[in-house]
Amino acid sequence: MNNFQLQVRGYRDNIGVERVRPVFVWKAPVKYKQFTIEMARDEQFKDIIFLRDTHECFCAYDSAMLKAETVYYIRVRSGMGEWSQSFFATGD
Repeated sequence: MNNFQLQVRGYRDNIGVERVRPVFVWKAPVKYKQFTIEMARDEQFKDIIFLRDTHECFCAYDSAMLKAETVYYIRVRSGMGEWSQSFFATGD
């Protein structure tokens, strides 16, 4: 089972909450070289709004602006391994 200790780091610029741009960060053993990260509006990941493949242990969200006071779900895995999941909420 993969446990990549997935974290969300975010920042807000002075324009307001709609400009929130989180960065997803995880720790993985050196043997893992490629990752897939997904973000969804639902816990079952049926409404995926962000999907990226990367060779890094981080990924910056660069899609549509996030809504205020909303919970988002994220997950990451390497290859066809198991997902490591987390969630975060945007402020008001």
